[in-house]
Amino acid sequence: MLTEWTGQKNVKQIIVACDAGIASSVIGATILRNKLKKAGLDISVVHTPIEQIPADAQIIISHEKFTPQARNMAPNAEHISIKNFINDPQYDLLVNRLKG
Repeated sequence: MLTEWTGQKNVKQIIVACDAGIASSVIGATILRNKLKKAGLDISVVHTPIEQIPADAQIIISHEKFTPQARNMAPNAEHISIKNFINDPQYDLLVNRLKG
């Protein structure tokens, strides 16, 4: 599990990226979106294939085997590697950190 916290402030968007842009990562994006909403955080969650990660992304969540590719697409972003899109403790850690 790799997390590179860059101390981002005013996070407006989190990218959930995967190889094909479908399946469990879609569920993971929904889980994270719901956790952020429940925490009262107005941060959008965008699901996208790795090849479509915007270069100006702030925080990117990807499966650990795709993090190197994600890092190439947005080298200045914070990258969070997870093992399981559906049930990973990184979601709660991120939400708690963003709440301050």
